[in-house]
Amino acid sequence: MASRPTSRLRFLTLDPKGVPIDGPAEWVPALVEVLVPAEHWEEVRLWRQGEVLPVYLKRLDGRARVLADWPRSGSGRYRLRLECAGYSEDLMLTIRPAKLAPRLTPGCYWTSRLGCRSPWPSAYSEQEP
Repeated sequence: MASRPTSRLRFLTLDPKGVPIDGPAEWVPALVEVLVPAEHWEEVRLWRQGEVLPVYLKRLDGRARVLADWPRSGSGRYRLRLECAGYSEDLMLTIRPAKLAPRLTPGCYWTSRLGCRSPWPSAYSEQEP
């Protein structure tokens, strides 16, 4: 059985603990965490719809994390592109309108994962069962 696709990107709340969330909600800012070793943070390049998202290192909940700010965004599809030390990843995510069946659909979901290649050890990826 093949393992599920993995991503080096995840979304966090803006609070001091940086709690993981499924994705940004419509018009709500968030953090994008890049799951690479902290010592590689200066090598990380991240784009949203072709525009650079500045990446920085910050301590959240007692550990250093590689982060970028996700701006307030309307509903729609968004492409994220990540490059770092030989790794590249493209993600498409969809932010659904908050007023359309908010109890039935999540605010955000991943629509595809393309071209993931990783030089990092298994600590940063899922293992096959």
